[in-house]
Amino acid sequence: MSALVPKLRFPEFRAAKPWRRAPLGEVTVKADRRNKGGVSYPVYSISNKAGFVPQGEQFDGVESKARGYDISLYKLIGPNTFAYNPARINVGSLGYSGDLDNIIISSLYVCFKTTEDVDDRFLLQYFDTPDFAGQVNNTVEGGIRSYLFYENLSIISTSLPSVDEQRKIADCLTSLDELIAAEGQRLEALRKWKKALLQNLFPREGEATPRLRFPEYHSAGEWEEKPMAAISRVVRGGSPRPIDQFLTSDPTGLRWLKIGDVQREAKYITATTDRVRSEALSKTRVVYPGDFILSNSMSFGRPYISQIETCIHDGWIAVTNIARDLDREFLYYSMLCDRSQRFFTNQAAGSGVQNLNIDIVQGLRVSLPTPAEQSRIASCLGSLDTLITEQAKKLDTLKTHKQGLMQGLFPATEEQNRSEASQ
Repeated sequence: MSALVPKLRFPEFRAAKPWRRAPLGEVTVKADRRNKGGVSYPVYSISNKAGFVPQGEQFDGVESKARGYDISLYKLIGPNTFAYNPARINVGSLGYSGDLDNIIISSLYVCFKTTEDVDDRFLLQYFDTPDFAGQVNNTVEGGIRSYLFYENLSIISTSLPSVDEQRKIADCLTSLDELIAAEGQRLEALRKWKKALLQNLFPREGEATPRLRFPEYHSAGEWEEKPMAAISRVVRGGSPRPIDQFLTSDPTGLRWLKIGDVQREAKYITATTDRVRSEALSKTRVVYPGDFILSNSMSFGRPYISQIETCIHDGWIAVTNIARDLDREFLYYSMLCDRSQRFFTNQAAGSGVQNLNIDIVQGLRVSLPTPAEQSRIASCLGSLDTLITEQAKKLDTLKTHKQGLMQGLFPATEEQNRSEASQ
C-alpha cells in the first residue's frame, strides 16, 4: 500500500509522517442525549445548504403534546456536535453545531462528536470531499430510500494527519469558506437590489407611472399602455417528429434550441448544442437575433433575447416583429418585472394547465414611456446585470479554487486512483 501523502502540504509538514487511514467509528462517538425533562428549547433542523437552521419554533411540553410532538424524545444538542439526516446524508444534509448550545432536534437525526484525535473543522471539510461521498454511496442501505445510520457511518474511513496539520488545513479552508460566503452575500444583495428596481421602475397594476423615476423624467407624464399583440407578433415553435430523424452532426445544419441550452438566469441565447437538417424547416420555426423566446412550461414566462438564428420547438413561444421604436432591452426588463411575471403566473394557473400559450402572451399589457426613458431604464438595469454576472463569475472562481485546494490538500486513496485511472 502506497503512503498517504497529499499533493499539497504546508512547508512545516512536508517532512511529517504520511497520513493514516482510520474508520470514523475510531475517532467519533455517538451522541444521543435526550431532552428527558421536556424543557422548552429552540428547535432546529439540518439543511443540506446551511447545516443547523432554526425552525422558528419553541414550545413547552404541554403545547408540544397538543400539537402531536413529544419534545422529551428530541435530542439535546450542545456545542461541537455533528448531526445528519440518515435518509439525506447522500445529498449533504449534515451540520455542525459549533457554538450552539441547548437546542433540540428531531430524534430522527443521527448525532455524534469527535475524539481528541480529530479537529472538528477538518472533519467537516473532509465531509465535503469526493472520497467521503463515494464511501457514503457504497455504504447506504435500504430499498426505495437509502439510509446511513451511525453503525454504517462508523465503518467509513477517513485520512488523518497530525492534529496540528489538521488545524492548519482547516484554518486555510475555513478562511476560504468565509470569503466564499461573503461574496455569496454580495451576489444575493445585488439580486435583491435588482428585484426591488424591477418592482419600482415599472408601473404596478392599476398605475400609470412607476414609483421610482429618474429625476429628468419626473414631469414626463404617464406611460402609455399597449398589449403585446400591438407591438409585436407572438408565435409558437414547431417540432418535426420524430426529432431524431432530423438531427445532424453537420456543422452547416440549422441550430436547434433545447431547454437545456439556456441557463435559468441568462439574458441572451447565444448557442445550441444540436442542429437539424434543412428538411426540418417546414415543420419548425426560425427565430432571428433580437427576437424574444419564452418557455411555455416549467419556468414559463422567463424571457430570453436571442442573439443567434435558430429553430425552436413547440415548447417555446417567440416574440418577433417587435416595433422599431421600442427598446428591446427595455422590453426584456418589462417582461421580467413583477407585474408581468404575476400576469403570466395568474393566467397560466387560470387556464387549468400550468403553461403559457400565444393568447396569454399577446394579452400582456406593456407600459411604455418615451424612447429616451426606455433607454435610461434599460441602461440602469443592464449595468446591474453586468455587476451580477461579474460577481457570479467571481464566486464560481472561488468555489473552483477551493475544489482544487481540496484535491491537493487531501490525499487520494488507492480506490480513488483506480477510479480515476479507469475513466
